[in-house]
Amino acid sequence: MNMVSIPRYKWENAKGNISLTYRLIQEYFAPRSKVEFAVWLDGETLTWNDGERAYTIKAKSIGKRYMRAEIDEVYVITP
Repeated sequence: MNMVSIPRYKWENAKGNISLTYRLIQEYFAPRSKVEFAVWLDGETLTWNDGERAYTIKAKSIGKRYMRAEIDEVYVITP
């Protein structure tokens, strides 16, 4: 759906830091959306929502310097 290459250091640094996580999402996946909630399920899986949709991002290593990340699940949040 939406495949991007992310520098490994940015991915690794964001794991323990919610503000860096939000910045990572906005830089690579959702430049104009407001990130309302984000959680790391494990080292390679990140879920987040913008109040209307929720997204699951999975990443895998593509060498020493980059991770390849893909949004592989998008679903609408219903009240």
